[in-house]
Amino acid sequence: SFGGNLEFYLTHVLNYGIGTLTAIVSLFGTLLMFKKHARAALFIWSFPIATLVALSFHSLHWDRWMIPVLPFQALATGYFIAQIMQSKKRAIKIGAILLFVLVFVPAGMRSVSVVLSWTKAETREEARDWVIENVPQGSHIVRSAYTPLINDPRLSETVISTIGAEKTEVYNEQNIDYFIVNNTELERFFDDAKTPEQHKAYARKTVANAKTVFTAQVPENKLLHKVIRLNDWHIFQNASVFDARNGDPISIYACSQNSKTLHTE
Repeated sequence: SFGGNLEFYLTHVLNYGIGTLTAIVSLFGTLLMFKKHARAALFIWSFPIATLVALSFHSLHWDRWMIPVLPFQALATGYFIAQIMQSKKRAIKIGAILLFVLVFVPAGMRSVSVVLSWTKAETREEARDWVIENVPQGSHIVRSAYTPLINDPRLSETVISTIGAEKTEVYNEQNIDYFIVNNTELERFFDDAKTPEQHKAYARKTVANAKTVFTAQVPENKLLHKVIRLNDWHIFQNASVFDARNGDPISIYACSQNSKTLHTE
């Protein structure tokens, strides 16, 4: 619903996406802008408000769609702090400095966490390294979306954009040696009411008859999107804030008898 979608963006993205305190301070800054400069504030906020309304008509939730709104919140936050800094009372100025620190530090920790996470290998890189090291020459690999590009001349590689939803004939081939799946994508595939039942059945059969030989997965407490969404009060207490990593869990299945035998422990 419109209300449910709007609630998602206001509470989920604006709160955990930019920080609890920043979201609150930006609200006060926006109200102050409208109080002191109503026409200018209306002009400035017409775009982010229209963006929020437009997004709320879509049932799909993507955090990145809110990126155009975030600069306006940063502007409102800075405006509020700058206004109270102009107070002649020393105690209020000290409070404004403290507020600036409380707003800046968790936001800075999130930024550093994101930057550091991209210096670490993600699950797709781990999965690709495993394939290069363990899959023999001449093997035929079928992989779903959001899995690693193997691009190895020793191997035959077939990509399906959505698991089972397109190129069903790929699953009917008898020479599939390895099946690489993004587990998050697989869950969406099974949960999607638009996915044909025959495709779901074939995907289940493919996985059920295969043998899991490798899974690349980031521990739950170190997943970047979980870490940076922590509210301001918890992010200080999270030991993994600077050790976060990226990547959905990716599983590699051995499908042919030869590949199953090769990876028998």
